[in-house]
Amino acid sequence: MSSPNENLPQKEETEWSLPSHVIPEILLKLPVRSLMRFKTVSKEWNLNICNPKFVPKHYENQLRITPQKKIFRCYNNTTNKVLYYIHSGGVIKSENFTPLPNDEKFSQTERTTYLRKVGSHNGILCFYYPTYDHKSKLILWNPSLQESRCIDIGPKDRKIHMLGFGYDSGTKDYKAVNFRYSHDSPLFVDLYSLRKEKWRYNNSPNNYSLLPYKLVKFVWRSLNLEGGNKIHWLVFFEDNNRDVFRSILFFDVRENSVGLIALPESLAVVADDSDVSLAYCVDDRDGLLTLFEYKNDGLMSFCCNVWMLKTDSIDYTWTKLEFSINLDRKFKALGFLSKYIILVISGDKKILFDTRTQHKHFIQIGDGDIWILSYVGTYMENIITLPKYDKKTNPN
Repeated sequence: MSSPNENLPQKEETEWSLPSHVIPEILLKLPVRSLMRFKTVSKEWNLNICNPKFVPKHYENQLRITPQKKIFRCYNNTTNKVLYYIHSGGVIKSENFTPLPNDEKFSQTERTTYLRKVGSHNGILCFYYPTYDHKSKLILWNPSLQESRCIDIGPKDRKIHMLGFGYDSGTKDYKAVNFRYSHDSPLFVDLYSLRKEKWRYNNSPNNYSLLPYKLVKFVWRSLNLEGGNKIHWLVFFEDNNRDVFRSILFFDVRENSVGLIALPESLAVVADDSDVSLAYCVDDRDGLLTLFEYKNDGLMSFCCNVWMLKTDSIDYTWTKLEFSINLDRKFKALGFLSKYIILVISGDKKILFDTRTQHKHFIQIGDGDIWILSYVGTYMENIITLPKYDKKTNPN
């Protein structure tokens, strides 16, 4: 006797799959969170996503299709916690500031020590981590993957160590820089390669053996331009007459060379009633540098002029913009959020300054008493994994 289903048409079991050459093209267009989920789809997908050649391609594709965001270090005065907020661009308003997801491991480090900002490039952030045993480290943090790693800095035989962080577009490699300086001694620049996961110590720049002036002080946070290749510091030099003046020193990680950018006289001169801070421009200003020149014009009168660095293939030119920021309290300009909007902070106050109308708009960020401490750098989600801490590759 035949079964009831015997005469019914049977389903053919077929295995559906994409051609292998199509999969990487699809994955390249996906955001980071989707990629992390799709690693579990199949072994082939996981191998594609983890392929070392795929990572820089995905990064470069994201640069083309995703607008860069800006990341700010903040402090919640109610909970006594350090937080990181991202400004997503577009319309400038409070809602455009959103908190980064909590990274418990990195947050624990924040709670136990004071981290100094070193620099950032497209989603990889670099901090200086002082330790009580004088074996200070760098911390690299990728908020996208919630990964952070400690890296020993290395030799400490010089009076001044300037730390920086950039990107070598030639080798497609993130680089940490330890610029070691002692007056009347040869320069040494130690370079850490994220791709090779090790330092190259005692590297001598191609074009300088000695700096032309005595370096006496520098501002901690470095800024990188030209795709990350050039790392800049605001520095203080002392000339032969023992007069101190400001300048900008840069190191080109691709060319292994050092350079100086002179400032306009009013910015170079160090005076008691003035100060200067270095900041980024926004992308539509070609990613060049901004200098904010602060002046105290009286007991309750504070002014800030804005200078823009422009360059051609031959020379650098500073241009003073045709507006100034004036407040009745001391303040700090953190940089441009858009072509015309500057973010200004004064204590717990957060102010958007429109350079076209001179209008000041006060904003609130998040819930509770949130203070903006500093601008950290540009931010973009990425799948760049960080090296595991290994004393064999991090000798001290």
